Amino acid sequence: MGFTLDSRSQDILARVDPDLARAVRRAASISPIRFRVIEGLRTLERQRQLKAQGLSKTLNSRHLTGHAVDIVPAVDLNGDGKITGDEMWHHSQLVKLAPFIRQGFEREGVPYEWGGDWRNAWDKPHWQLPWKRYPIRSASLHGDALDEAFADPVMETPPVTPAAARLIGESTAGAGGLTLLADTAAKLQEADSSLTAGTIIGTVVGGILLVVALASLWDKWDAAGRPMPRLLRRLAGRA
Repeated sequence: MGFTLDSRSQDILARVDPDLARAVRRAASISPIRFRVIEGLRTLERQRQLKAQGLSKTLNSRHLTGHAVDIVPAVDLNGDGKITGDEMWHHSQLVKLAPFIRQGFEREGVPYEWGGDWRNAWDKPHWQLPWKRYPIRSASLHGDALDEAFADPVMETPPVTPAAARLIGESTAGAGGLTLLADTAAKLQEADSSLTAGTIIGTVVGGILLVVALASLWDKWDAAGRPMPRLLRRLAGRA
């Protein structure tokens, strides 16, 4: 079990935070699914490009300071001898790979955040070190140019509720069931994001009105001596 990362992946890891690199290498040593590291440290120009294309939501990315990597499975799904972009970004393969990447971080004692845990699970290849635990220490790599990125109010942020979204990484048992867990978590995330304050208030008010209506009906029935409904009387032979 496990494999050796290719030279390009190793080159990328050589330029990111040592803890991050160590966790990814550990993941490779235990993962039955081969993967590649396709991005690590980015230039601000590259980040601008990705944001313009809608592939990133912010300029203020952990990639700019070497605190994030993008990891994709290297699996030939159709057996044609090639690994295409569609195969590397295939949802089911990213989900199956995630538990082993988690294990790499956890066995090395390195905290992490996964883009698959974010609202709408929109960035499954993305793994980063938390802002709070790893504040920016390497801004000098870009000089003052990072001031533009740091001014971006949108940040790549920690995982969201519900906690069920984290079930994907709790166990590697039954890899075939991981896709089901992921889909369930995604649905729960969507439900969670749509559960607004207005929805909650409406549900509470509706419940109160229902209770009041039932109480009123009970009082009227009680005041009338609690008569048996005609249908029940007929069934009981009392009509």
